[in-house]
Amino acid sequence: MSVLFIAVAAAVTGGLLAAVFSGKADRGRVAAVCSVSTIALAAAGVLFVSVRVLLGGDVLTETIDMGAPLGLVRFELDALSAFFAALTAVTTLFSIIYITGYISLMPKSSPRMSAGLHYMFFNFAAASMLMALVLRNALVFLVVWEIMALSIFFLIPFERGKIKPMSAAVQFLVTMHVGAVILAAAIVMASNGTGMDFSDFTAVLSSNTTSGTIVFLLFFIGFAFKAGLMPFHSWAVHAETEAPRGVSGLLSGAAVNMGIYGILRIIALTPAAAPLYGYTVLFISMFSAVLGILYALVQNDLRRILAYSTIENAGIIGIGIGVGLLGKAYSLPLMEVLGFAGALFHVVNHSLFKGVLFYAAGAVFLSTGTSNIDRLGGLIKSMPVVAVTFLAASLSASALPPFNGFISEFLIYSGLLRALTPASGFIITVGVIAVAVLALNGAVTLAVFAKTFGITFLGTPRSNLPAALQPPASMTLPLIVLAASCLVTGLWPESVMRLIHAPLVCLGVTQINLIGNAVTITGSVARGALLLVVVTAALFLIRTLLVRTPASAPTWGCGYEAVSSRMQYTGSSLGAPLVKLVSPLLRRVEKKKFIPKSADIPGCEPFPARRVKYTSVTFDFIESMVIDKGIAILKAVFERFSWVQSGHTGHYVLYILAALAAFLFAAVWRGVA
Repeated sequence: MSVLFIAVAAAVTGGLLAAVFSGKADRGRVAAVCSVSTIALAAAGVLFVSVRVLLGGDVLTETIDMGAPLGLVRFELDALSAFFAALTAVTTLFSIIYITGYISLMPKSSPRMSAGLHYMFFNFAAASMLMALVLRNALVFLVVWEIMALSIFFLIPFERGKIKPMSAAVQFLVTMHVGAVILAAAIVMASNGTGMDFSDFTAVLSSNTTSGTIVFLLFFIGFAFKAGLMPFHSWAVHAETEAPRGVSGLLSGAAVNMGIYGILRIIALTPAAAPLYGYTVLFISMFSAVLGILYALVQNDLRRILAYSTIENAGIIGIGIGVGLLGKAYSLPLMEVLGFAGALFHVVNHSLFKGVLFYAAGAVFLSTGTSNIDRLGGLIKSMPVVAVTFLAASLSASALPPFNGFISEFLIYSGLLRALTPASGFIITVGVIAVAVLALNGAVTLAVFAKTFGITFLGTPRSNLPAALQPPASMTLPLIVLAASCLVTGLWPESVMRLIHAPLVCLGVTQINLIGNAVTITGSVARGALLLVVVTAALFLIRTLLVRTPASAPTWGCGYEAVSSRMQYTGSSLGAPLVKLVSPLLRRVEKKKFIPKSADIPGCEPFPARRVKYTSVTFDFIESMVIDKGIAILKAVFERFSWVQSGHTGHYVLYILAALAAFLFAAVWRGVA
């Protein structure tokens, strides 16, 4: 544990040094060196100790006496914590490397936060994530959880003077506080006066009582806020859209994982899972996966597409967790191990390919000044590295072999198919529905990324944007390494499964050897797919070398000789057929605006007399119909009590005295009782 404590201390120290030594003269270079070097040192230490725990089966424990009121605080690095700590270390390292290049390319004249402060909050966020993973005292865990939320809050509005980033940061902080309040309520109910250590919660969580069910559901909802599962997802869309792209990668690849870790940690404390737990997690996750990718389909902003994709992938991970819980509840060991293994594998996959997607989106934005894909096009010619890595990550997100997304979704599919074997009709029905949902989700995901990659990188530019430039090495290095990791982990999934075995044991899975055949099959399919791609490319190359195509020209161009950039698909038109099929599930508003045209020749009416501009806006109905209206109702209720804020000091003193009297009366009453 000492190595991990040193790693956390290094990250905190590097953040403080970055804030102290950041100056306008060096444009944040010293601050960048302080932050990157200490994050790299911390990542190396965390990876060293995490791999030791994952492969060696060790459990590192440390207890520190923090005095009253905390007392003895236990720190523990078991396999589940080590798994997420290793992912956090990798994600934060590549994110900070990318951020240094991103900040260096930003216009120096734009008002923004000091680079030193930005690096400081990044280091604090990384350190608090690592500490939250090893803390076992619930009270200290909530404190560190709050530090993590505050650090991310300050990372989002990097550019000053803009309303949307600040609004997104406030929404993130408020949402995290709501989740923290729910977690606090769950902790109070789970402790029941026995203690604040996580191990003390096992008695309540394992009891088949109403209180045990309520505690589990409260923990699940509280952590679902951080995981970005619908309907607790609104912060993810706004924060990941408005934050700097490196921070968006951190939010999607690490912060969301913290919510997943919390859900799995509670499951690890629940030896006997009731079927209700599995059905709850499964249905909410299916809801999140389907609506997340449908909303991604109708977006034309590259950032919002990826933000909704994060919600969809959190849903896929949740489906795997739900499958594992149902397998545990119905004593189906193969279903249990396939579900949990698929969920953990997809956590790895999502951290890898979503980092590539957000980093590539950041490079596109800095080069062109826009994230609207309808204004882009043809970027593969000027940004080949960004385009190729984005394509690799898109194929992984679409679960196509030989990339790693195929492995995890295949495992979850296999687990769902095991739900069709029991005699119970209800779980069979649920299994069929879940398989259909996952299949629909995969098809729409492929359509989303085909549209996104095709409109952004293929064709010709759709507007007069600045010439796109290849980003610096600090931005392309994370893209190349993570994209290559997506391919390698897909071709050899057995290496990743070695790291997942120990976390599965923490989750109570006993028959891990049952998963061997499924992993072997997926690896063989991935390697076969790569071989097919290589053979096809080789045949095409041979044909190109042997067959000389004579020069030719069309005898009749059908009026297409004067090609224009406007004679291409847009994001909206390409996805329109599929959007019409799912339009009942979306709150979509289409508008048309008539724009008059001026006559080129006096006295002659132009044809057509006016142009029509069509626009469409899709509203997140959960946010607009539930969250926004709920906030409006609360605001109206609280406004009726605005008279309490009278502005007179005497009134406020009276309120304090009344509160003290109420607390005193409650204490006396409890003592008498």
